[in-house]
Amino acid sequence: MRNERRAEIALGGNLGAGELRVDGLTVKRGDLTVCRDVTLAVPSGEITVLLGANGAGKTTLLEGIAGVLPAASGTISLDGHRIHTSPPHRRAARGLASVEQGRTVFSKLTVAQNLAVVDRSRQARERAFELFPRLSGKQNMRAGLLSGGEQQMLIIARALATQPKALMFDEHSLWLLYTSDAAGDLLFTDLGSR
Repeated sequence: MRNERRAEIALGGNLGAGELRVDGLTVKRGDLTVCRDVTLAVPSGEITVLLGANGAGKTTLLEGIAGVLPAASGTISLDGHRIHTSPPHRRAARGLASVEQGRTVFSKLTVAQNLAVVDRSRQARERAFELFPRLSGKQNMRAGLLSGGEQQMLIIARALATQPKALMFDEHSLWLLYTSDAAGDLLFTDLGSR
């Protein structure tokens, strides 16, 4: 990244196929430019990590890539398709998934319903419960009643259920606190095999 700014996010490429590429991206919050002229590439089959202090712009960068915040300039491509002008739901349909910081579950829906929002198949639920067995016995519980760690597990499982080509984690270290070594190993093995 230019100006040696680093952010703590993990970007996984080639979960399905393709490369995530960001060229000259500038993202603002209101009138304040937070990320300026960021260029990076996440090659197929690689996990890329950017590290940095609080306030370095890591969340803003992710939100710009995901389309939550508009890009002031620059381009974003996934699997060779330019997505920087697409709304977030179209970027997701192209294969970009994001695990945000904070607990972004649908709190009034059950665990099973949260997963069904992105994939109604039994296979998606089984895969989620294979990665996070603690969620298996709580399928009919409202997501808002889960512990913080279980909510993070659900957010990750929901993102993986979309079968993304690229998966972004904000505050990557936060969710690691809540997963077992076995789940982390299985998750990264799964990401690398797609």
